[in-house]
Amino acid sequence: MADKLFYLTVQDVLWINRQIVRRDTTFQFAKLEEATFYQYAYGDSHELLAQASRFLKGFLKMAPLGEGNEATAFVATMAFLSINGHTTTLRGEEAADWFRNLQDPRPALESVARPHPHGELHEVKPNVREHIANVLVRYAPAVEKLALATA
Repeated sequence: MADKLFYLTVQDVLWINRQIVRRDTTFQFAKLEEATFYQYAYGDSHELLAQASRFLKGFLKMAPLGEGNEATAFVATMAFLSINGHTTTLRGEEAADWFRNLQDPRPALESVARPHPHGELHEVKPNVREHIANVLVRYAPAVEKLALATA
């Protein structure tokens, strides 16, 4: 259980999508806002993996973007974990297969998410764009595979 969680904004999610599809794309703002807000929990908001799985499932259900919903959902979820001091055991292109084979996000995330090996993050406020950029580099083959499937 985390003391305090950090969250992606609607603008962060749009920036992720822009990095993936490499151009501006259409989106439905109300759906995008709702999809982004799936990160939050009712009441106490301290259960990172539960909230990450809710975010992933909700974002895919809403599919608010004109293109790149799968890849954006994947990157946004990995970034949400990252800004909250977690990483995954997933590697490169295998991450796309893992993502596509998801039945229930919670146990799937629990099986691969780990606290960051460098210990707990002590950032007062994480540099969200830096975390997103690191996710985009680390999972580039998976992101490309997910983006191509929905292009």
